[in-house]
Amino acid sequence: MESALQSLDLATLHARRDAAMAAFDELVTGKQEASVRTDDGVSVTYTAANIGALQLYINRLELAIRLKGGGLGRGAINPVAVC
Repeated sequence: MESALQSLDLATLHARRDAAMAAFDELVTGKQEASVRTDDGVSVTYTAANIGALQLYINRLELAIRLKGGGLGRGAINPVAVC
């Protein structure tokens, strides 16, 4: 997946990272489901049960942003444990 992410421009990476972070926030604040569009254009719905996969996607987006020298803009999301 990293190679697909690395082919995206910085604006797209930032937009997808922001959308994924918003979905993460929705889940940790009680929403049952949150959807994001992934790097291949597919809409994926996350729940509390698979929030770790969403966190991994966010981390991959942030890595791709860093590799392009784009910084992290609003700040990095720290890995969290969700019980």
